[in-house]
Amino acid sequence: VLHHEQAFDRWSPASLTKLMTAYVTFEAIEAGALTPSAPVRMSVVAASAPPSKMGYAVGSVMTVENALEMLIIKSANDVAVALGQAVSGTPDAFVARMNETALSLGMTDTRFANAHGLDHPDQYSTARDLAILAQAIRQRFPQYDNLFEAEAIQTGETVTTSYNLLLGRYAGAD
Repeated sequence: VLHHEQAFDRWSPASLTKLMTAYVTFEAIEAGALTPSAPVRMSVVAASAPPSKMGYAVGSVMTVENALEMLIIKSANDVAVALGQAVSGTPDAFVARMNETALSLGMTDTRFANAHGLDHPDQYSTARDLAILAQAIRQRFPQYDNLFEAEAIQTGETVTTSYNLLLGRYAGAD
């Protein structure tokens, strides 16, 4: 770091929380606890997450791979919760794992309260900590770079574009 401004200020990480949701899922795949083709079931709790969401009915099943695409490209809150449940069983257990992982990465001023990033008084991070997480994803899991470069995802006949408007418009953006 050559220069920074407000890198240690706490703020709500919002949808950047999904970077940790993805990281913990990548770890579970690496550990053999899940496979990319493993099922992720939309639960009542997941389906009740506020938008942005995919809106699948309770009981719908997708693969871990598809869930990761929807998580990253659509920033789908319902999928974030369903993915957390697939990884850890319950939303609370997943959040605990997110916080343990944050500490293990050296994210010393971050606290997660949910898998999707919607505002919660107990959820905060800093630009410094999120930079640590982004760097950890790039270094440890380069095989998933394509997920962060994708401009859209097609589910059935529906094409959903990414909220990252720099993709496809700014060389090197992901």
